[in-house]
Amino acid sequence: MRPIAAALVLLLSISIAGPASTQTESCDSIEKEKKASVRRIFMSQRPYACCDETILKCLSKEPVCPLVERLADEICQKIDAGVSPEMVEKELSLRLESARGAKFDIDIGKSVPAGDPDAPVEIVAYVCARCPFCAIFTLDLYKAVTSGTLKGKAKFYIRPFVLRGHTGATAGGMAMLAAREMGRFWVFLQHMYENFDQFDSAKLPDDAAQLGMDADRFRLLMEDPELRNDLVAAKKEGLRNGVEGTPTFYINRRKYVAELMPKTFKDFVLGEYERLAMTAVEPNGSSR
Repeated sequence: MRPIAAALVLLLSISIAGPASTQTESCDSIEKEKKASVRRIFMSQRPYACCDETILKCLSKEPVCPLVERLADEICQKIDAGVSPEMVEKELSLRLESARGAKFDIDIGKSVPAGDPDAPVEIVAYVCARCPFCAIFTLDLYKAVTSGTLKGKAKFYIRPFVLRGHTGATAGGMAMLAAREMGRFWVFLQHMYENFDQFDSAKLPDDAAQLGMDADRFRLLMEDPELRNDLVAAKKEGLRNGVEGTPTFYINRRKYVAELMPKTFKDFVLGEYERLAMTAVEPNGSSR
């Protein structure tokens, strides 16, 4: 058993009133009343992948699943920060739902992945060109799959989902598809989101020209009926798949319904990668 897991088991096995020495600061520093809450959560909740026992029992297994250690540490952090046990348990149940929910049909045939195309975890996001949170989340996730913690582990696809309440959303969606047709999808999307506050529908072809594309062709593509059909089809697909706002994410075709914070989301993706790595090996150690 790894040191952190052993320390967590020790923490939750001894009397709450007794001393506890752990190698995870998040769990070691909390008050005894909060440790009691942590213990109840560990004894009642299960991780959403890699182990089918309670978190406490999973920490006692050999080898310890990295996801379980990360979850345990996060639970201690949240309880220590004053998050109620009920809210922590609700979040864990939403992660479980995200990991085991139904799979949806998503057409990524024309989409361009960011990251390694052979990465085992597929992330699809329905985004609006004029959604500010989409801009922040998409840029962060792009970095994660191309050069960060998810490099080689996940590939990232975009499906445009126009929100009519956002001025310029349709033009922005068409510009995304025009850039895709010209082989510059991610370059353009990054530029558009990095300059979110300077968005101007009329200047989108000029933006494309700055990125090495032909402005006249880009302008024509933005009016192309077939691309308009693609944009409408992506919206209809999203509605069928339960998209109600943007960004909405699907991980290996399952809808992600848990906390939409970059750290939590990336850790969930990492957990999915670890789950796939475990299931790819038979108990005797041979690859499937």
